[in-house]
Amino acid sequence: MISEKFFTGDSNVEIEVGFAKLLVASPIDMAMVLQEKSGPRSITISISGLTYFYMKKLMSGDEPSSPNIFGFAGELTQALAASLQKIVIWDINDDTTFEAYATVADDRADRTYNLPILITDGVVLALSLNRPIFILEEIFKKAHDMLTRDQAIRTFANMDTDKVTKH
Repeated sequence: MISEKFFTGDSNVEIEVGFAKLLVASPIDMAMVLQEKSGPRSITISISGLTYFYMKKLMSGDEPSSPNIFGFAGELTQALAASLQKIVIWDINDDTTFEAYATVADDRADRTYNLPILITDGVVLALSLNRPIFILEEIFKKAHDMLTRDQAIRTFANMDTDKVTKH
């Protein structure tokens, strides 16, 4: 459910993401870690194998070998005289699902729109189009409060640290 905050443009501070790391705990347990640009805080988001593969290609600088939806989305927004400005992670639900939106500028009318987007699609789209990713300040606190030390230990107890990648 989208809250009133989404529509009113809550003035919460946006923290820019400096880099992303990809984590592999097992062939089916993968995650990305988004860390703030000028600080130690980060959030961890579970991702699918397909998202992991695509992000790894993007982060290594490899061009996709075939047309992809994210490149098409960039071309489409340009054809419509619009541009992706940023991706903002703006909420986290009780089940630790993150919510995000894409800010798209309409260059014809000098207006911007916030469009809901799946978190993983938003991050991959931002990486594909070289656009910034932001996390609202309150999300770091909410995520920290929701993730207890025991949950973190259980989640990553079997992770092979040799397979952790940083890009």
